[in-house]
This record gives sequence, C-alpha cells and structure tokens, in this order.
Amino acid sequence: MVIVPSIGVVFGLIFTNIQTKNAQVLTVEKFMPYLIGDDQKAKSIALLAISALGNEELAVKLGKIVKGTGSIFASSKIATSAQTVKIKEYAKKSVEESINSSINKMVVTTDGDRVFMSTPQSIYRVTAGELKLFTEDKFKQSSEEDAFVTMLSEDRNGNILAGTSTVGVDADTQSFYRIQGDDVLSVSKNQISFSSDGDITFVSEGDVTFGNETATIKID
Repeated sequence: MVIVPSIGVVFGLIFTNIQTKNAQVLTVEKFMPYLIGDDQKAKSIALLAISALGNEELAVKLGKIVKGTGSIFASSKIATSAQTVKIKEYAKKSVEESINSSINKMVVTTDGDRVFMSTPQSIYRVTAGELKLFTEDKFKQSSEEDAFVTMLSEDRNGNILAGTSTVGVDADTQSFYRIQGDDVLSVSKNQISFSSDGDITFVSEGDVTFGNETATIKID
C-alpha cells in the first residue's frame, strides 16, 4: 500500500526532471547564436534572459563555457539578483575565476569600504580610501602593452553589482588612468615604475584619482 504511491512519486519526479531538461535545451537553442557570437552585449543579454526564465545556474554555467566580458557582466548581475545564496556564491566564484584566468588583468571589487585589485601575481586593498599592498607590490604585464583592470562593484553584503569600468596603466607615459568608453576620465602620473622585464611596481605614495573617486597609495 505504501510502495505503489512511492513509485508513483518517483516516476512523477523523473518526468518533471525530464520536462525541465527539455525546456532548458529549447531555451539554450533559442539563444545559441548570441551566446557563440562576438557581440559581448548581446551575449550578456542572452545569458540574463536565460537567467530570468528561471535558469540562473544554467546561465552561469553557459557563461563559463562561452566566456568573454559579456559572460562576466551577466554572471556579476546574477550574483546580485539570484534567488538563492548558493547561486549567488556560484556566480560570484565564476566571475572571479573568469577574470583571474585572464592574463594581464586585475579585478577590483568594492563595497564602499574596501577595494581589492588582484591578479595571480598581486592583490591590493583599499580601506578607508587608502590603497595598501596586500601581497606583492607588482603585477606582470608585457612591457609593450598597457595593463587593464576590470572593476566590479560589491555592496556591503558582498553581492556583486552590475556594471564594469576599466582602469589602465599606460606603458609609454607610465601613468595610471581610468577610461569610460573611449574617454579618459583622469590620469595619475609618476605613481608607477616599469622594469626592463615588464614588471609594474607602485613606487611612490600619493593620491590616485578615478573620476570622482580618490585613493591614496601607500607602499608597505
């Protein structure tokens, strides 16, 4: 008497799971041209649409496969808006892995009190407006190329907010700057030094201004 209903429940769950998988396949098929394309904005919109249809985890997994700045943006948005803590943490980890696997890039996260700038070679921290060395005082990059920083914002609860901006290190002028679109918002010169093997080191203390934001470099 108990076994028969239990079998019915099991088959019901299996059928529901099959339906869910089929629906996910159909959803991915619809957005596939945008996911595999080079248009990063379209890619992020496609991933966010998949997430909005109730497939948040699937969207993050797909983002890890198709990669690109569009995927990073979408995952950062999902890390903020996901329905469960599990998905939020999964999306946040995906963002961190995506950026840290990119050569010559750092990630900057901020919750209003602190900022982390990291690469596999270095991590910096801003606390109460002061940029302090957290591990090493330099990061690797080609001496012939600029170094770029992808900035992602966090709120006080550690949720990544949507939106990115870029900070660059100019190899020719040895300056630190922030760009928005094609416009350079601000430049801070003589704050860094380049060595012959391509290392960049923050060598002097002083203010670094990013638009309306200012941090003070401290070399520990």
